[in-house]
Amino acid sequence: MTTWNPRKYLFTTFVVCLLACPMFAAEPTRYEGIALPNQQVQLTAPLQGIFQTVHVAEGDRMEENALIAEMKSDQQKLICKAAKLRAESDAAIRHAQYALEEAQILLEQGEKILTTQAASEWEVRRQRVLRDQAQAALDQARDESDLVHAAYELEQQRLDEHQLRAPFPGVINQIIRDPGSTVEQGEPLIVITDLSRLKAEIYLPAAAYHQLKVGDIYELQAGEPVNKPLEATLSFVNPVIDTASQTVRCVFVIPNEDLTLPAGFHFDIDVP
Repeated sequence: MTTWNPRKYLFTTFVVCLLACPMFAAEPTRYEGIALPNQQVQLTAPLQGIFQTVHVAEGDRMEENALIAEMKSDQQKLICKAAKLRAESDAAIRHAQYALEEAQILLEQGEKILTTQAASEWEVRRQRVLRDQAQAALDQARDESDLVHAAYELEQQRLDEHQLRAPFPGVINQIIRDPGSTVEQGEPLIVITDLSRLKAEIYLPAAAYHQLKVGDIYELQAGEPVNKPLEATLSFVNPVIDTASQTVRCVFVIPNEDLTLPAGFHFDIDVP
């Protein structure tokens, strides 16, 4: 026979009340991520040679396509100059045009003389052949001119390959090699970073997948050295869940047009 114990009853009731009380409700879990640059690339040597000139300093802000540095290109400049002179010359076309005009004049004279029976049909036919040959020579000269222009454009492109230009607006945050260095093709030379906005990447639990709305604004708590809350827009939720960790990769965008925020700081976000 079980004896009723009032102390045990009161203790059990007290524990149930504590668990039901809001102050003992489960708090949201905090997850940590890292804020990365919007874009960051290493500009590499386009060819083997001498890294001749750097037009920027670390910390400089660059517009898209701005000239950053150049490889030594003296020989290619001479090749390009010669190709330009050939492309700009129209002597062959003018010579062919004059020959065609002369052949046309002779043909017209022969046709007039033929009407007076002073010239034979054979002579007129011969003048037509010479006129057609002159026309073909002019066409050939024009085709060769197009080829010469194409060759000049190709040499100009090869010259342009000696230049390093900014692929996007950004900040020069590292010059890896000094001017005058001999470098191999593909060797890293300069690092440029776009910090106008930051990509805050974080892995959140798969259970929160349907609560995450792309385009909504969330509050992130930034760590050192920022140490303040930041508003960020959710831009991407990976539709593929990581099966091992049961998490989903999310990307938030933090505006940073004034470049006051550095990249690489850690942040937290609360997930219910």
